[in-house]
Amino acid sequence: MKKDELQKAIAEARKKWRAVRSDRLSRKKEITLPGGDMSAVRRDRRYRELKKRQRRFAARIVHLERRMNRIRAREK
Repeated sequence: MKKDELQKAIAEARKKWRAVRSDRLSRKKEITLPGGDMSAVRRDRRYRELKKRQRRFAARIVHLERRMNRIRAREK
């Protein structure tokens, strides 16, 4: 991947990470509003799935940024 392609991939992954984060936080708010507690949130299947997706996007962002940093280091 070239530098500009990596930057686009990182931006896209961050955009998806933010979308999943907002979904996860809104799901958390839905569960806790009617008097639910954190244990109910943790047991919720959709919340756990969103949390996993967010972690995957975070890992992908870190890997892409490492690749970008290697390219930048070689340029110097």
